[in-house]
Amino acid sequence: MEELESRGLFRLRGRLETEPESFGQSVDDYIESAHARNGFSRDRMTPQAAADFDEDVRSLIAHHGRELVTLQITGTVNWGDPLKRMID
Repeated sequence: MEELESRGLFRLRGRLETEPESFGQSVDDYIESAHARNGFSRDRMTPQAAADFDEDVRSLIAHHGRELVTLQITGTVNWGDPLKRMID
């Protein structure tokens, strides 16, 4: 949103953030979700680095005796007006 506003393409009128909700994932699903993030995507890691990462995360979670990873999730809704930008 900040980028659109800074370029004069959008005027923010309001924002709503939902209350946190508990969300649970299996350990395997949690690890895969980490690989969906930019810094840990499998295409940016060697197969060995990805396997080591998976095992390290699995060990950390097992240390806490968990089979399910529970997180808090929120959502944010922004609304406003699209703006026409003058061509320079």
